[in-house]
Amino acid sequence: MRSLYEINNDYLKALDNAFVMDEDTGEIFLQDEMLDQLADEFSDKVDNIVCYIKDLENLNDGIKAEKKALDERFKANEGRVENLKKYVSNALKIRNMAKYETPKCKLSFRTSKSVEVVDENSIDSNYWKEEVVKKLDKKTILDELKNGVEVNGCKLLVKNNLQIK
Repeated sequence: MRSLYEINNDYLKALDNAFVMDEDTGEIFLQDEMLDQLADEFSDKVDNIVCYIKDLENLNDGIKAEKKALDERFKANEGRVENLKKYVSNALKIRNMAKYETPKCKLSFRTSKSVEVVDENSIDSNYWKEEVVKKLDKKTILDELKNGVEVNGCKLLVKNNLQIK
């Protein structure tokens, strides 16, 4: 099957040769049979491409939904893992066991240290880190450019976005 590019090239060539003059009367006629055929081929090609785009968008929706479902399953499994670790840990602590080993697994406790913040407001300022995040305000820049204001480093782009319904 031919590409849109090929169809459009043939259409432009046919358009260049579509006008014929009657040598007797001087009247100019449009031979539109080839143009009609190319217009039909163009229409079929565009319809097929748009249907393919819709299929891909539906596939993306399905992938997104499946990803969300997998993320939920992952989170639920993480919770189960944590709960089971606490369950086994408590069982070992009740028996005063620091280690446990079988041919299939080996368990032991490792000491670690972390900070639990009880009241953030009472912590001295020297323990705080300040992070400054600079973010470009593109909406304001767009409004300025639309109003004719020149913004260094920016230019107004006008786009034609294809809508598929």
